[in-house]
Amino acid sequence: MEHLYWTHTEGDDALNRVSIENLQRIIELVTGLKVVKQEVDFDAERLRGNYERYADHIIVRVRASLSPLWKRFTVVKELCHALLDDPSEFSPDGLKTIHDLVGFRGFTIDQVSGETQSERIAEIMALEVIYPLENRRRDAAEIKAKSTSIIDVAERRGVPPYWVGLATDDDYIANSEKLWDLIAPLDAKFKAEPSSPWKA
Repeated sequence: MEHLYWTHTEGDDALNRVSIENLQRIIELVTGLKVVKQEVDFDAERLRGNYERYADHIIVRVRASLSPLWKRFTVVKELCHALLDDPSEFSPDGLKTIHDLVGFRGFTIDQVSGETQSERIAEIMALEVIYPLENRRRDAAEIKAKSTSIIDVAERRGVPPYWVGLATDDDYIANSEKLWDLIAPLDAKFKAEPSSPWKA
């Protein structure tokens, strides 16, 4: 995705953050589906947004009361479903998926339904996309040296403090490095224009 981002868009936004609009363009390019983003008013503690896929478009809805940083993360996480999910992970029973997610804490990812796994994997992918590994390495060193704080990094990178704290943890960075080592061969495959294995 990084190659597509830099090849087919203007790159980061004016604050040097990963551009949500440009990520949307990449999702549209790869899937061949128009993406519509909407803010909606609803009360919830854990539910931040949802993703709906149709034959000719995608709708991403985000809770209007979220902070700007959480809105950014939620949009990216929902957009990641367009690349990650296959029909076996589509959930016509959103309420059951929400109940599974609320009860997810304490389970390993292979102990939950495909729909719930999809949610966790989308969160991981969103974090990798919106907060690149090279930035996390630098930020982790600065946080350890106490030359910056998690809150300052969150504002600078456009990522919620919760995710900055998680993503700058040594173990999380080590796991991310292993993940990128595993997928590096796949990245080379997509250096060309996407013929897109994800198109519906």
